[in-house]
Amino acid sequence: MLELFKAYLTEVCGLQAGQRALLAVSGGLDSMVMAHLFRLIAWPHGLAHCNFQLRGSEADADEDLVRGYAQAYEVPFFSQSFDTNAEAERTGESVQMAARRLRYTWLENVRLTEGFDCIATAHHADDNAETVLYNLVKGCGIRGLHGIPAKAGAIIRPLLFASRSEILDWAECHQVQWREDASNQENYYARNCIRLEVVPVFKRINPAWTRTMMANIRRFQQAEALMQWAVAHIATQVTCDEAGVGMTIDVQKLLSLPAPETVLYELLSPCGFSPAQVEDMLRAAQRQSGAMFQSAQYRLLVDRGRLLVQSLPAATHSEPPLIEAHTRSVAVGDEVLVLTWHEGHPEHFSSDTRLAYLDADHLSWPLRLRRWRSGDYFYPLGMSGQRKKLQDFFTDLKMSRFDKEKIWVLETAQGEICWVVGYRADDRFRIRGSTTRYVELIWTTSPPQLPS
Repeated sequence: MLELFKAYLTEVCGLQAGQRALLAVSGGLDSMVMAHLFRLIAWPHGLAHCNFQLRGSEADADEDLVRGYAQAYEVPFFSQSFDTNAEAERTGESVQMAARRLRYTWLENVRLTEGFDCIATAHHADDNAETVLYNLVKGCGIRGLHGIPAKAGAIIRPLLFASRSEILDWAECHQVQWREDASNQENYYARNCIRLEVVPVFKRINPAWTRTMMANIRRFQQAEALMQWAVAHIATQVTCDEAGVGMTIDVQKLLSLPAPETVLYELLSPCGFSPAQVEDMLRAAQRQSGAMFQSAQYRLLVDRGRLLVQSLPAATHSEPPLIEAHTRSVAVGDEVLVLTWHEGHPEHFSSDTRLAYLDADHLSWPLRLRRWRSGDYFYPLGMSGQRKKLQDFFTDLKMSRFDKEKIWVLETAQGEICWVVGYRADDRFRIRGSTTRYVELIWTTSPPQLPS
């Protein structure tokens, strides 16, 4: 056991000689064996114990055991008590989730303040196999089948190579003292139910169940790595990043793949979308445009054979200020509207849609920048004075809902739209032969040098 433990600690968990480990020790069988193994291989370490105050004097006895062990072998010892029930009531979490959060937060704080390189927990092979079963029962993809990682950030799990029975045999052989947690024998909790009622059935079918599951988990991990490699390759073929839009996924290319739902989920799961949402997305993508889906930080739009993914827009709390005749520029987020006054007529007209020329004497001031609204209309320049709804104008340009959300309009004091900013000026305010002065409008990400 000692040689296997040391090899796993260095080769799989990646701990290097001289690095200090903070051991999370509850006083139970697994963690006490881990403490003995670290001591016997003379690896620098400390012991950390959490008392969750859930089992009265039994919990205090657990702490006394770990403290006594640390004192007997002169190992640094850290302990913390939590009112776990009160914390769970405060946050609305289950007691188990509150305890887990409190435990890992405190362990990380001790690690950082006391200069330890990692936190070691005593999860073993049976825990790993039971976790896979638990994930299957809840519902999972291939990620849920890879089990508990031997290393995750600063946390290592150096006993994953050993089964519960092997740990028990070693403890009895080396006269390790530990305490039993009576709650481990209650099948009220899902994981206990799996261990006490489900696993024995599998072991009757296959006495080598734990070892078989360890082999299965290795295969699942390799299959996951292969799938991630394939998805990364596929992503270059079905996705692209469009400026101002975010990630765009080609629906037809996606549907031509052998497992489009799985690929889409792998592409979108980092954005927080659920498997159920992915199923709905694929159905919507084959029916009609306009469907919208949202996660905590992202949203996805089905738009004419594409899936458009972008971060949720930041909330805006104020309208831009009114634009008076003397205003030189107005900042709107990362963009700026710059106004320059001229006499006479422009020498030439730019084809850049982010620039507009309006007859100053036909404008009623102050002007106002605002987002477009349903029902808005204007008279597009170049359409011989024909009125057009903005919604129809955007449809002609094949704009997505995301594109439309970014549109600003500039309207006069009379509420007439004089410019769909960055797209088209209104014919009513065009430069005429009778124009004597005009205002040049530039929509830019950085204001140009203004004349002094």
